[in-house]
Amino acid sequence: MGSSLVVDFHGPIAFRIGCEFAWVYVPKCDYHTCNILTDTNDDSPDSATYSVSWPGQWLNGNKTRQPVSGAAVISVPWNSSWSPQEADCYCIFQFPTPDYLFGLSAEQVKVDSVDGDGYNYHEDGAFARGLRFYYEHVGVPRITPEPKIRRPECAFDATYFQHDLADPQYRIEIRYYRYKPEADGENDAESCSQQMRNLFPPLDKWTVSFPDPTRGLVDSPGPKGVDCGANGMVLSDDKIALEYQQSKKK
Repeated sequence: MGSSLVVDFHGPIAFRIGCEFAWVYVPKCDYHTCNILTDTNDDSPDSATYSVSWPGQWLNGNKTRQPVSGAAVISVPWNSSWSPQEADCYCIFQFPTPDYLFGLSAEQVKVDSVDGDGYNYHEDGAFARGLRFYYEHVGVPRITPEPKIRRPECAFDATYFQHDLADPQYRIEIRYYRYKPEADGENDAESCSQQMRNLFPPLDKWTVSFPDPTRGLVDSPGPKGVDCGANGMVLSDDKIALEYQQSKKK
C-alpha cells in the first residue's frame, strides 16, 4: 500500500479541479516570489509548467471526489474559454486530482459580482487563503525521490521526517508571498486578488475587499512583507461540485 501525500498551498492562487488532474495557477504579482518546500528542500520555480507526479500507480485515480472541508473556499464553475498560459502566470503546476481538499487560513473578505454573470457572493465571510491537497495513497513503497516535480532542477525528496517512520508520509508546501513591505496606503491583498482574477475574465470585474486587520475586525494575516492575506479560488471543472457553506460558529 502506498503512503499519504499532503500538499499545502499558501497565497492568492487559483486551482482548476478536474476529474483526473488539478491545475494550479500562480499569478504574477509585484514583489512576490514562490517557494517549494519539503523537510529537505527549498526551491524557487521559474515561469514554466511543472508536472508533479510520483513513481508507481496512482491508486485512487477513479475514486469519487470528496467535498471540500475546512475554511470556506471561493468556488466557481470552470469556463471552457479560460486558458491561462505560462506567459500569463508566475508558474503553473499540474497534479493528479486529490482525494480531499481542505481550505486553510480563513480571512474575512467581501466578494461582489458587478457584471451580472451569476457569481454572486454578497456576504461578509471568512474565506480560505490557502488550500490543502490530500492524497490517501501515492503509489508503491518508497522510492527516492517520491514524489517529484518533473524538471531536473526540482526533483527532491518529499518525506515528512516527523511522521511515524513505519508509515511514511510525504509533504510539499508551496508558498506564494510578498518579499517587499507594503507602501503606506497600499492594499496588497486586493491587488493580488485582482491579479489572480485577471486570468479568468469576467471574474476580473468582481469587487473584492478585505477589512483592515489593524482595526480589530480580523486576525492579522502576518507581518507585512510575508503573506498578503489575499484569498485563493477553486475553479470546478468536469462538473465536480466543490461549493459549500462554512459552518457558522456560535
